[in-house]
Amino acid sequence: MRPRWLLLPVAGLVIWSAAAHPWGWLYGLGVHPYPASSSTPWTYQLWSGFIPALTVTGLLASAIGLYRHANCHVTRCFRLARYPVAGGQFKVCAKHHPDEQVRAGKVSHEHILRLHREHRDRVAP
Repeated sequence: MRPRWLLLPVAGLVIWSAAAHPWGWLYGLGVHPYPASSSTPWTYQLWSGFIPALTVTGLLASAIGLYRHANCHVTRCFRLARYPVAGGQFKVCAKHHPDEQVRAGKVSHEHILRLHREHRDRVAP
């Protein structure tokens, strides 16, 4: 089933775009407001404008998605999450980690080994 609530905003954007930029719509059909050069194909507008814009939009969306995947799961915290908590269900930054040593920035190798052994003993039968 198609989302009907999306139809009205999309139709409004199409109508606005056609009214605000009428020649932009006609360029895609090969119609120009001036005599076009015979040496330049009508697809030049496509390859020099629309496709690079899609590329930049895709790269920006990918960067935002990667950041959202790697940031802290606490609401409105924009730090990068490096520490798994709750058995790996969430990732949090050092500020929101429940362990005092992690928040203080004093994580030693012994501390990591102790937590690993505790987790191993809880999981293994």
